[in-house]
Amino acid sequence: MTRKELDLKLRIQEARAKVLVMQQAPVKTGNLMRSIKTRKNDTGGFTVYVDEGQAPYMPYTEGVWTAQQWGGRKNPNQGWFAEASDIVARALAASLKSKVS
Repeated sequence: MTRKELDLKLRIQEARAKVLVMQQAPVKTGNLMRSIKTRKNDTGGFTVYVDEGQAPYMPYTEGVWTAQQWGGRKNPNQGWFAEASDIVARALAASLKSKVS
């Protein structure tokens, strides 16, 4: 496999990872979903993250909380980003014929 082919495969996996995280994001207005970005990291891979300048409330969407005004209901989206990360890891491992450890 040439370097060019490897770079293309990595870009495809990066785009796939972003879409998988976007699919897991809670949607009210769509702003949180649109704030999901990717960037190259120091190891030659990529990072999927939420642009906090665009969605500074993101930690509250996945955090642990109880809303008294809603009868003590718990956060229905609690842990969504961690779950999305797990889905991405399993999908990438499967595409590379590997396992998540």
